[in-house]
Amino acid sequence: MKKSFLSNAVLLALFACLIGLSGCSGDDGIRVVSTNISGPLGEYYEVVDKNYKATVEEGLFKYVSINIEIKRVKEGGPTEASWSSEPTFILEFMDEDENVIGSDPTDVVSDDDALEALFSLKEEQSSSIRFTLNGDEETLSKIKKIKISSKWDESKEEKESVQEA
Repeated sequence: MKKSFLSNAVLLALFACLIGLSGCSGDDGIRVVSTNISGPLGEYYEVVDKNYKATVEEGLFKYVSINIEIKRVKEGGPTEASWSSEPTFILEFMDEDENVIGSDPTDVVSDDDALEALFSLKEEQSSSIRFTLNGDEETLSKIKKIKISSKWDESKEEKESVQEA
């Protein structure tokens, strides 16, 4: 009888732990709405599906910073971060209901090293790029999901490479 009571207590404790763990699993980070990247660069890249962590940093002002891992899924696309073709990834920061809180596009000036690293990836390789949003801890607490889109004017890149030849 004593063994039965003890094993029931252990099972009840394990059950309570499992329920507690599953209830907290949704707060492990910022979730990706879709691994697909909309726009012209989505043919060549996708977002790595995992929970991401953002932090609040301070410089001249406070901002939320997050590193997003992007994987090449197909050869092709931009060869360099150039002014003319302006290849850009845009991260949308969203709340739980997928309302956009803000967005940050990559820039061929401040993000050129990160963009060049992405453009030089081989198929199935990935690299991270950093996005920021003006805000503080309150802003960070609202961010629950992210989505990435892209822009790229391939025709301008082709014209530029023809003129250089």
